[in-house]
Amino acid sequence: MEDKTFEKDKAPAAEEKTPQAGHNRRRRRRKKSGTRQGTQAAPAQQVKAEEKLSSAPEEKEAPLPEEEKAPAAVTAPETAEPAKEAEPEAATAESAPAEAAPEAPQPTEENSAPQQPESPEPPEKPETAEEAEKAEKAEEPESAEEAEPSHPAGPEKGEQTEPAPEPKTSEEPASDAEESEPDGTSSSGEEEGGEQTAEQRRRAAEMTRTVQISIEKIVESIEENVEAQESEEEPDSTDTAGNVPLSRLEQLHQTVGDSAWALLKWLAFVLAFVAVVAGAGIAWLYKGATPDSIPQVSAVFNGQELQATSYSWHVPVVANVFKRTYAKTISKDPVQIEETIQTAQVQLDVEHTSCDTLLTVEDSTGEVVFEGTAEEFGNFTFAQNDTYTAELEVFRNEKQISHTAEVSGKQTYLFTFTVSLRPSIRLNTVSTTQGGVAAVRISSGISDGTSPVLSTELSATAFQQSESGWVCYLPIPVDQEPGTYNISVSYAGYTQELSLTVKERSNVYKDYSYKSQLTSPYIAEEDTPAKVLAVLSKGSQNAAWGDDGFMIPFADKAEVELAYGTTEYVGRTRSERIAGTGTGRVSTNAVISTTRGGDLVAPAAGTVLLAEDLGDTAGYTIVIDHGAGVKSIFYCLREISVKAGATVKAGQVIAETDRTTIGEVRIGDVPVEPLAVWRGECDALNHY
Repeated sequence: MEDKTFEKDKAPAAEEKTPQAGHNRRRRRRKKSGTRQGTQAAPAQQVKAEEKLSSAPEEKEAPLPEEEKAPAAVTAPETAEPAKEAEPEAATAESAPAEAAPEAPQPTEENSAPQQPESPEPPEKPETAEEAEKAEKAEEPESAEEAEPSHPAGPEKGEQTEPAPEPKTSEEPASDAEESEPDGTSSSGEEEGGEQTAEQRRRAAEMTRTVQISIEKIVESIEENVEAQESEEEPDSTDTAGNVPLSRLEQLHQTVGDSAWALLKWLAFVLAFVAVVAGAGIAWLYKGATPDSIPQVSAVFNGQELQATSYSWHVPVVANVFKRTYAKTISKDPVQIEETIQTAQVQLDVEHTSCDTLLTVEDSTGEVVFEGTAEEFGNFTFAQNDTYTAELEVFRNEKQISHTAEVSGKQTYLFTFTVSLRPSIRLNTVSTTQGGVAAVRISSGISDGTSPVLSTELSATAFQQSESGWVCYLPIPVDQEPGTYNISVSYAGYTQELSLTVKERSNVYKDYSYKSQLTSPYIAEEDTPAKVLAVLSKGSQNAAWGDDGFMIPFADKAEVELAYGTTEYVGRTRSERIAGTGTGRVSTNAVISTTRGGDLVAPAAGTVLLAEDLGDTAGYTIVIDHGAGVKSIFYCLREISVKAGATVKAGQVIAETDRTTIGEVRIGDVPVEPLAVWRGECDALNHY
C-alpha cells in the first residue's frame, strides 16, 4: 500500500519534469559529433534481476518499517521524473542498443540486510539515428498506458518494452497482478522457483528502490552535465564575475537593456545617415545660392551715379533658416559729389526691386538736417550753404507674415556734397519807357543775414523783403535818357549782372503863342511843397496793395487836361518845331478835370501820411503811403475827409474834388505815370 502511494505521488512530478529532461537529452544528442555503434549484451544475471524487478509488483509486499519508508517518501518528489524517464531505457535493453544499466545485486538469503549500492556513472555510448528516434518515442508520456496496467504477451525481439508498472499493494487481487506483467508470465513462476518468504519480498522491494534511486542519480548527473554545457553556450544567462545564474527578472532587465542599446545604436546610425544626406543637400543648395539673386540697385544724386561703399546680402539656402551671406566693405570714406549744388532742392533717383530706402543728411557740425526716404527727400529744401554728408541705405527685411524665402540685407552709399545755392536774380522786364517802372526780384536764395546790394545809374528803391524773396523797384524819370543801363546785384556771395533798356516816350507836346495859354493849375517837380518832400522818405516796407491792387481814385467824371510827360512850348520857331527842339515844361503828374464836390477814393490800401491845406496852388493835399516806396499824392482838393495816420482801404472816400485835381504817383522820390499805376497797367508793381 505504501509503494502504491509512493508511485502515485511521483506521477505528477514526473509528468511535469519529463518534457524538460527529454528536451535536454535531445539537445545533448544533437550536439554530439558522432554516433557510437554496437552495444554490449547485459549479463544474464542482470537480465534475471531486471525480470524479477519487473515481476516484483505482482507479489504482495509486506509493510516496511517506518525507517525504510521515510527515505522513499522524502526522495520521491525529487526523483520521480528521472525514474519515469529511465524506465523506457531499461525496458529496451534487450531489444535495441542502449546505455548499459548498472548491475543490481541478486536477492539472496545471505544478503538479508538492505544495501544502498553506489550510483555507477553511466558510460556514454554512441547512439545511432534509429536509437535516438526510439528514445524520443520512449520519452513521450503515455497516460493511457499508465491508466491501463494490463498488457498483452511479453515483448518480442526488436520491440520496445513498456515502462514498469506501479507496484501493487497486498490489498489488490492476484488477477490484477497477473494482468500487469509486461513479459506475459503468470504467478505460476513462483512455484517453479520455490516459494518466496516475506524476507525475500522485502529485499526485492528494497532492491527495486535502490535501482530507482541509482537511476535517479544517473539522470540527475546527466542533467547537471547538460546544464553545464548550456551555461557555457549561453554566457549572458549567468553573472561573469561569480558564474551565478540570473533570475528571470534580471534576464528580462538585461534583455530590455540590450534591446534599448541596440535601438539607440540603430537610431544613431539613422541620424548619422540623415545628417550626411541633409549635409549633402544643404551643400548643393549652398552652392546654388549665387550672387545673381541679389537685388540690382542703382542710385543717382544730382545727376551723378553713386557707387556703393559696402553691402551685405543674405541669399536663402534652406528657407529663411539658413542663408548664404555676400558682404563686402568697399570703402570707409565717403564719395565726393563733384558738381556743386546751386539749387535749394536736389534730385535723388533710386532704382531697386522691392526694397526700402533710408537717407540721412548731416551738416558740417554733425546735426541731422534730414532723415527719411528717398521719395521724401524730393520735397526737402536746403536752408543754407554748407558741406553735407549723406548716408543712403537700400535694404530689404524678412517679412514675418510671409513663409516665402527672400533675399534680405542692405546696400550702403556714403557720399558728401557742397550746397552753394545761386539765388534767382531777375528783372521783370528787359525794357521800359520813360516814366515807367522796372522791378528786380531775388528768390530761391539762402539768406546770409544781409540785404542784397544793387548798383546802377538809374534810380532805385531799397530792397524790401517779402515772403517770396527780395524786391526792388526802378522808377524811370520822364526825362531819363533813352538807352541801355547795366544793373549789378550782389547777394549771398553771388553777383548778377542785369541790363535794362529805357525807351523814349511818344512825343506828346503842346505849342502856345502866349504864356496865358499854359495849363493851370500846374505843379512841376521843382514846385513840390516842402511838406510833401518831407514825407516821401517815410512809409512801410510791406506792399499794402498786395491784396486788392490799384484802382481809379475818381468816382465821378475825370477828364485828363494835361497827361503825364506832356511838354508845353510857348513861342517856339518853325525850325525848332521841325527839329523837335525848344525849351518847354514837362508835366510830371496828371492834371484832371473833375466834378466840383465829387468823391475822391483811395486808389489802394495804405496809410495817410499827410492831409492838410498847403495853400498856394497845392491847396488841400493828401499823401497816402501804399508801402514798398509807392505813394499817391492829390492836390487842389475842395475838402479832406481823413487825417494823417489814418489807414485806408482801396475805394474808401478820402476827400471831395474841385473842378481840377492834380494827381501824382511817386516811387521813392521819382514821379512815374500815375494813370498806368492806378489802372493796374504797371507790371512791375505786380511783383511784391
